[in-house]
Amino acid sequence: MDTLIIKACLNGARSADGGISYDPLWCARSDHLIRSRSDPIINHTTARMPNTDLTPVLRYLRETPEPVDMMSLDTGTIVINRALQDGTRSTLAIPNSY
Repeated sequence: MDTLIIKACLNGARSADGGISYDPLWCARSDHLIRSRSDPIINHTTARMPNTDLTPVLRYLRETPEPVDMMSLDTGTIVINRALQDGTRSTLAIPNSY
């Protein structure tokens, strides 16, 4: 169960091919498992990759059966910073398509 909790927190729902999934049942199962082990604040996000339709995001937010404590509205660019061995960092910026 710890693996699922970590995956839910870090990666969110994934499709069989490793892509992003907005499956409300996966989110509901993850939320339930996380709540059964701790008393966290559950946050669902509206983040999506560029040129992804907003429809699946809204569907998973509406159809996840138990309400979450909060939802973050992500309207900006996704930025991923990664430390490199030489002490510098690598930055990946993914522009939004809102």
